Amino acid sequence: MIFDNRRMATSFRTAACRVVARAIVLASSVGVCVGVAFAETETAPIPGSLRELFPPSSIQSTERADAALASTSGAKARVEKQFKVEARDCNGFLVNRCLDEARQRQRERLGEIDAVELEANRYKRRDKADRIEAERARRETEREAGADADRAQRARNQKAFDDKQVQRQRDAALQARSKAVRAAPSPHPAIRTVKPATAELQARQRAKNVADHDIKVREAATHEKDIERRLVAKTADRKRRDDEKKAREAKAAATAAAVIPRT
Repeated sequence: MIFDNRRMATSFRTAACRVVARAIVLASSVGVCVGVAFAETETAPIPGSLRELFPPSSIQSTERADAALASTSGAKARVEKQFKVEARDCNGFLVNRCLDEARQRQRERLGEIDAVELEANRYKRRDKADRIEAERARRETEREAGADADRAQRARNQKAFDDKQVQRQRDAALQARSKAVRAAPSPHPAIRTVKPATAELQARQRAKNVADHDIKVREAATHEKDIERRLVAKTADRKRRDDEKKAREAKAAATAAAVIPRT
């Protein structure tokens, strides 16, 4: 009886060891299959990824850039959630490998999101700068056209002023001759052609005309200098804006080159 009990115990231990060995082999096989499945998932393209919707250099309009940014707004949160789900499913003897592969897929997906977001923001910055430059060029063209019209108007005003001055000089010469004739001794002393009060008023008017002419000449010279000063200021301001634009473009290019992810 004792011998039979020992024999039964030995048989039981042998059967138990066989069951444990089979369980170990099965778990190892499951782990290998899980690792292969994750490796295949890693190498396979991600369905519906942002790079499929927005390939490189495909964002060439403001509407498409806005659509890309709208797509990336919640994509990072979805990637994080997907990583947690994949990490929770990792078990067996290859847990570390499974987690590493899940993290690698997470990095690749976040890299795709960052690349699309970077390209969309870069296009929007460039588009905004182009629109600002176009608006500045339009205003500059309008100012130049206005300056040309102003110069033409000044030339017309100056010509009209000169014509009036020539006419006033002719009138003054004619009045001087008339005065000389009137001042000459008249063969008829009793006849007075011009009253003294009228002559005095004419003299005052001539003096006033000369003073007005001097004032207008000074005003025209001042106006001309003011226009020249404004043109010099506009030229300096335009050069300053061009230098600032070049500096901003260089800074933006350096910033874009610094943030582009390296493969």
